[in-house]
Amino acid sequence: MSAPVKISPLVAVASTQPAALHNQAGWSVLELPAQTGALRMHDHSARAKLIVEGASAAQLLATLWSGTPTAINAGWTDGQVGVYCLRPDRYLVHGAAGTDEALEARVRSALPAGQLLAVTNITHGRTEIQLAGTQCVALLSRLCALNFAASEFPNMCAKQTSVAKISQVVVRCDAGAMPAYTLIGARSLGQYLWAALLAAGIDL
Repeated sequence: MSAPVKISPLVAVASTQPAALHNQAGWSVLELPAQTGALRMHDHSARAKLIVEGASAAQLLATLWSGTPTAINAGWTDGQVGVYCLRPDRYLVHGAAGTDEALEARVRSALPAGQLLAVTNITHGRTEIQLAGTQCVALLSRLCALNFAASEFPNMCAKQTSVAKISQVVVRCDAGAMPAYTLIGARSLGQYLWAALLAAGIDL
């Protein structure tokens, strides 16, 4: 008997377009054919995602990752884990596929007694889609009202907004000189967002 896997919200896409499924760190995720060019889409739903909330969230996370930002929308990474300030009392901790349980345990182990702090593992409840390539901003600008100019939305920035009329956290996570953005939103709307991105970017 094969080992059970966790299932990406986007697995149904494989039945509507030329895409396969593959196992990534215990997850069944969408694997598109090799992509090149100015706009690429990837299923990153297996990546770890935690929300840490509370008035002393920044102080807690700074004990684990010294680069933890305090400015709203700012982010920081050590190359393995990303920490993003969505509000002064709300942080996104983002990591590699298959690391969510270890990250959650690490944060919980540092919780100070008596502090009103909440740690929520949202990995299984969210879709994560990455857009990469020089046409990312062209596509996102058709579905989102944010200003994506580098001065307003630099690398390692994260903002909560609406994309295709649904709530998303948009994280800029460039791969070297290549622009890249990650969209994190409700699992139940993942297939809708994937289809909306394809429709809006068909000419790109």
